[in-house]
This record gives sequence, C-alpha cells and structure tokens, in this order.
Amino acid sequence: MQLYYQTGWSSALRLYYEVGRKAFQRSTTYKLATVTGLIVNSFFGYIHSYVFLAVYSSVLVSTVAGFSALNAVSYTWLSQALITVTQVWFEKDISKTIVTGDVVSDFYKPFDYQTFWFSRFAGNSVYAAIFRAIPTYTIGIIFFGAQLPQHLATLPLFLVSLVFSVTVSFLIGYIFNLTTFWTLNPNGVLTLGAIIQMFFSGFIVPLAYLPDWLGLLADLLPFQAIISIPAQVWLEQHTGWDILLPQIFWVLVLWFAARGVTRLASRKITIQGG
Repeated sequence: MQLYYQTGWSSALRLYYEVGRKAFQRSTTYKLATVTGLIVNSFFGYIHSYVFLAVYSSVLVSTVAGFSALNAVSYTWLSQALITVTQVWFEKDISKTIVTGDVVSDFYKPFDYQTFWFSRFAGNSVYAAIFRAIPTYTIGIIFFGAQLPQHLATLPLFLVSLVFSVTVSFLIGYIFNLTTFWTLNPNGVLTLGAIIQMFFSGFIVPLAYLPDWLGLLADLLPFQAIISIPAQVWLEQHTGWDILLPQIFWVLVLWFAARGVTRLASRKITIQGG
C-alpha cells in the first residue's frame, strides 16, 4: 500500500514540477544522443518523403484518402518530429525498477507513484519538443516544404492535442511496464506493445491509408490519440475542438485503468513480501 503525506496541493504540485524539471535537465546532458537522434529522424524523414513522392507521381489522382503529396510529406516529418515527444516506443525505466526490486521502496515514498512517473515522462517530452521535434520539422520545411498551419487558431488546438497525446502515450506505456510484475521479463511484452502502438498510432503511415476494416479497428483503439489526431490538427484536416474528444476519453479511461493496475501491483508486492 502506498503511503502519502498530507502536504496539500501546492506542495504536491511543486514536487511533481521539480521531478519534471530534473528530467528535463537530465535530458540536456545527453547532447550527442540528441544530435544523433536528430540525424536519424531526418534520415527516415528523407527516405519516407521520397517514397511518398514517388508513389504520388505514379498515380493518376492528386489525393489519396484525403492526402495530397504535400500532406503526406508533411505528415512524415511531423510523425518523425513527434516520435520523441510522445516516446511512442515505450521506455523501460519503470520495468527496470521492477526487475531490480527498487520499485518496493518507490511505492512507499511520499509521492503518488503514477504521477511521479508521469512528471518524469512530461519533462523528457518537453525537452524533446524543443530540441528534437522543432529542429526535425524545420529540416522538413527547408528541404521538402513541409506545411505550417495557415490559421492562428490551429496552434492552441495543436498544443492541447499534443498534451493529451503525450498523456495517452505515457499511460499506455505505464500499463505495459507494470505487466512486468506478472511476466518478470518485460522485453517481449514491451516490444510487441511498441510495435502495435507505432502502427495504430499512425506513425508508420497515416491511418487514412488503412483498409476500411483496419481503419475501423484503429478508430476503436486509443493509439490514434498519439500521432494521428495531433497530425490532423496540424495539417488542418480537422479544425474543430471536438477532435479532442477521443483523446479526452482515452486519457480518463487509461488514467483510472492505470490506477487499477497500480493497486493490483502493490498488492502483489504485499503478497510476495516485497
């Protein structure tokens, strides 16, 4: 069972803010990794862009599933930019603490376990947005003319959508990480989960390209909230705030689902004696 100090909302918020800030600062120390990651994102952005351009040049229509060639290229660079912000590949930091046993002490520290890890995730995401996402998409603008929003109202809608996107990605990854309590070796579950998430989030290709039956499945899953929905907002394929409803729904569902899994995990610690 987790123990909490009655410190009040202000003290709690300050704690989680500091956790996020420390995560941001820690990310700044890995400058070579940032540059390397930027090169990798740009490389795949180049490759995917030329693939889309080749495909569109060979067809007789100017749009496919509502995407023009410019839309497809812009989507490619945006997905490459967002991959580090959303950390769509599943970090394994939580599962590592479960394997080593450090999670036992974490559960009894004076903070909310789930919110603590979310704060760390958010701090890393803010760093990635500034030092990976913006430079990556800027390269797409310079070399491929990637689109920028034409309406000022798109920017706040996109930022809110991105916050929900990061939250959904964290919650899915968090739940998958906690399965380590039952599997003991997390590699298989996390790898499979990351593959599923990357595909159904729209990172590999826009979900609009999928066949009808697979597109319907994608619409029913939470992964679309990670890449596909923010991309639709950025490309102004959908300009209404109602596009956030699926994201809001999944944030609520997954947050409480994660609470439930956390409680089950804490009971497993108690039953096993730590």
